[in-house]
Amino acid sequence: CHASMTVVQNHAFFLGGGTIGTQRRKGSDPTTLHQVQILDLGSHTWEAQPIAADRKATLHNMIVWFDKWRNKLYGLRSNQTLVVGEVRAREEPSAANLAQLTSLKLAQSNSFKSSRLSYLKNTRQLSAKIAKGCITEALSLDWKDGESMTMHTMLDEGYEESRLTWNRAKKNLQYPDLIVLPRTKEEVSAVVRCARKSGHHICARNGKHSFESDTCTYGIVVDVRNLDEVVVKNFEEGAVRLGAGLTLGRVAVEMNKEQLEFPMGHCASVGLTGLVLVGGQGTLSRHYGMTSDYISAVELVDQAGEIVYATEFNNFSDYLWLARGGGSGVQHYPGIITAVETKGLPKLDSSAYGTNKKLWTTCIISFSPTVENAALLLHAWQEFHLDPTNLNDPLFTRITVEAWLFLETKNEKFQKKLYLYCYLYGNDEHHAEFVERYLPKLENILVGVKGTRGTVKRHGNIKFHQYTSGTGSESELASGRHGWDLKESWKGYSAVANQTVGKNAFRVLAESIFESEPLTRRYIEMKPLGGAIRNRKKHDTAFWHRDAIWWLLSNHYYNPDDPAKHVSAILHNSSQYLDIFIERMGDSFSGFYAGYINHSNSTGRDLELYYGENAKRISDIKMKRDPHNVFRLFVPNAPENAPFDANAGGDEVEDGHSRPKEAKRSKTTTKKETRDIKTSAHETRRETVTFTKGATKRRSWENAGISSSGLFN
Repeated sequence: CHASMTVVQNHAFFLGGGTIGTQRRKGSDPTTLHQVQILDLGSHTWEAQPIAADRKATLHNMIVWFDKWRNKLYGLRSNQTLVVGEVRAREEPSAANLAQLTSLKLAQSNSFKSSRLSYLKNTRQLSAKIAKGCITEALSLDWKDGESMTMHTMLDEGYEESRLTWNRAKKNLQYPDLIVLPRTKEEVSAVVRCARKSGHHICARNGKHSFESDTCTYGIVVDVRNLDEVVVKNFEEGAVRLGAGLTLGRVAVEMNKEQLEFPMGHCASVGLTGLVLVGGQGTLSRHYGMTSDYISAVELVDQAGEIVYATEFNNFSDYLWLARGGGSGVQHYPGIITAVETKGLPKLDSSAYGTNKKLWTTCIISFSPTVENAALLLHAWQEFHLDPTNLNDPLFTRITVEAWLFLETKNEKFQKKLYLYCYLYGNDEHHAEFVERYLPKLENILVGVKGTRGTVKRHGNIKFHQYTSGTGSESELASGRHGWDLKESWKGYSAVANQTVGKNAFRVLAESIFESEPLTRRYIEMKPLGGAIRNRKKHDTAFWHRDAIWWLLSNHYYNPDDPAKHVSAILHNSSQYLDIFIERMGDSFSGFYAGYINHSNSTGRDLELYYGENAKRISDIKMKRDPHNVFRLFVPNAPENAPFDANAGGDEVEDGHSRPKEAKRSKTTTKKETRDIKTSAHETRRETVTFTKGATKRRSWENAGISSSGLFN
């Protein structure tokens, strides 16, 4: 469990495994943590050697490498470490974190920097150069002409900036061997072929919006930002070809020029391909549907380096089905998408063509930010979206109302905010109707508490995207940047509801944002679903949450340089509150959204929580199309680094379509767990949480009759 392994001279060395506390709870001998278990691959015999390291330090999830020049085996701790029940922050490893084996004779190093530099130069740097040389030869590149494909190894200029994502929480893990920025699908093909030859795994990247910030942390990262073509194939049919490297800001600008509308999110720096692969929800989803609903074809490079064009009507249709909402977050898509094609994109309202014509209305309605008001507002907001009068109104799907709870910092002081973000997509007639009939409803949504209406603004299409992304100009919007590049660290969560949730559950959310200690900048945004999202059936695409009524996103910010106990408390308390909220949701809880991945509760066995009954087919396609797991997310501690085998002993897969047997469900059991939740500096509340195992909404792979061993084949 959590051991690291490397092979040297026909011997496999296993270093570390679990934590001392875990070993003791499991009844194992904790001394095994400080041994190297050695397997002779010829005789299949085992032996163990002790390690010269601090006995209190845990050695799980280590980076292990062999320095053949020094004939030494190194183990470097790379993740958080549990020491006597206390979470220690990530730190520059000291001598206690390093273990050396010199011809199986042990020594301890006092120089981390020299060891690390030796590691970079002699092992991964050499490996990266082999791959880089292969790519150079395959493409006959002249690196002096200034027009060749950009590639960064660890010690190259430009590597540091290229390796980092928007979320800096796990920046110390983001050290891939090689980062490449291809310009054509042929260059992508060459990269994949060379990666196979050099033994590297591959991770594709578009907008660098890894929600957990721990994807693409080793191997070869293929950054597709330069694949940015825009070709209108047929205006009347809404058919457009879009390069995989486009950001949403660039797509908004280009589609506006062509007088087409593209339903998508409103964060300008998010990559188009990443959004498609998780489904794609935004302010137009209730009116037009998900982003992925408009994808009619995908062009990709497969695990063998072949260029594939997938449509609904050829032998590669499973690639297209998977790309529509099931190819990211929990596992890597079985290929690198180089372009997507659309069909049926709606046209802009003819009365609102151009940048300056008005097509959007925005308004913020604020409320007194108390826990009681927040709980009542979230419940009333939910009822607003289920009101039959609203649901039967043709104008209603043009309206998106998001509920926000925010604890922000200003002048080093915390400020609570509670408000509704209101958006309307429509012409002047729609706007007048919205202001007359809906804004008064929303101002008085809380009985006895009138909201304060902010300025009602009308925007052109591009101005609206600038407004929601914080960009100051059309060129900045198209650049792929947004106005809130804070280079911060955060931990995020999601939850999806397909039935009404009670006020007591919403009270937990309000307390978690406004009152729980330690205080930190954080927010919850509630996004309404329904409308055109339900136009497709749940099995039509990989995106599963067609019948959901809303989902939430919760983000908790912190500075990783803060004291370890403070960071640990933020992460621990936010997770505890989410668990309590989900427990109080009961049967209303229908899973998580893959766009807001949470790897602490999202291993391969939880695939069903993100993709429901589509999880098995998703797993089948991944196993069929990428059997060697060439394409990986590289998530620490999670079994999704191995390919899923949901068929373990089960059905065959034909043409990407699984023929599942009736899933067996294990007996439902419940477990009560008492937890202390810190609500202030001087107050701790004890909560008893009931967890249900084997329940319909949260059954594991084992409960579906799938053996866990199959996940690691």
